[in-house]
Amino acid sequence: MKTTATTFRMDAGLKMKAEKALDEIGLSMSSAFAKAIVRIGAVPFDLTIDPFYQMEHQDELTRRIELYESGEAEMVDMTEEF
Repeated sequence: MKTTATTFRMDAGLKMKAEKALDEIGLSMSSAFAKAIVRIGAVPFDLTIDPFYQMEHQDELTRRIELYESGEAEMVDMTEEF
């Protein structure tokens, strides 16, 4: 199987903090990731899609925005007590 390198973009400050924390325990980012996978027997984060981004929810959000922009619906402040 042919392999290739993969890179990720992230905030420079976040990367620096992560590398510093990992350096203190003697790991690189890639080795920390691999060790986490081996230790827990799974990818160490949730790989599900947030339901907010499902097409049906996006369609409903678009519909509600259109109702608001047309004046057929009003914004309700849910932080106020009734």
